[in-house]
Amino acid sequence: MSPLLPIVLAVAGLLVAGLVGLFGNRWAAAGAIVYVIAIVALLAAGGTALLQLLAPAAGGDPTLVLPLGLPSLAGDFQLATHFRLDGLSAFFLLILGLAVPAVSLFAIGYGHHGTEPARVLAFYPLFLAGMVLVADRR
Repeated sequence: MSPLLPIVLAVAGLLVAGLVGLFGNRWAAAGAIVYVIAIVALLAAGGTALLQLLAPAAGGDPTLVLPLGLPSLAGDFQLATHFRLDGLSAFFLLILGLAVPAVSLFAIGYGHHGTEPARVLAFYPLFLAGMVLVADRR
């Protein structure tokens, strides 16, 4: 099992939360669901980053190759996505893992005063997924 699996599962959870925000924005509980998924996902990703910073892997930086993605421009045209968690990406992922749960916890109750709080609900977890992927993508 790859040490990057919690991060990949966190990104998958954030993408599901984006779908909940997109299609379930008329539900009263949709906002809470999206923000709770964001909290859990970033705590998992931040915990993985903290473990990498405290006890780096013996064989080098953990890597993971998924058999999906965009074709490479190097001429091999293989559909693959490469992830690597080095010290710098683990540091930035740890910052996300600390900040995003606090922001998401605040956001659960913040949208009640707006006239249409669900209009941006789908974009928040997609933005977070993008930030996590930028930190881990090689």
